[in-house]
Amino acid sequence: MVAALREEFGAYKKKVTLDSYFSTKAEIQVYSSEIEKYLIKASVKTLEDETTAIAKCFTISVPKI
Repeated sequence: MVAALREEFGAYKKKVTLDSYFSTKAEIQVYSSEIEKYLIKASVKTLEDETTAIAKCFTISVPKI
C-alpha cells in the first residue's frame, strides 16, 4: 500500500512539475511577445519623430537657401 502511494505521489509530482514548466514557458512567451510589441511601437514612434524633425529642418532651411 505504501509503495503504491509513493508511486502515485511520484507520478503526481512529475505531472505538477511538467504543468509548472509548461505554464512558465507560456508566460515567458507571452511576456516576450509583449516586450517585442512595445519595442516595435517605440521604434515606429522614434522613426516618425525623426521624420518630423527632418521635415521641419528642411522647411526652415529651404527659404534661407
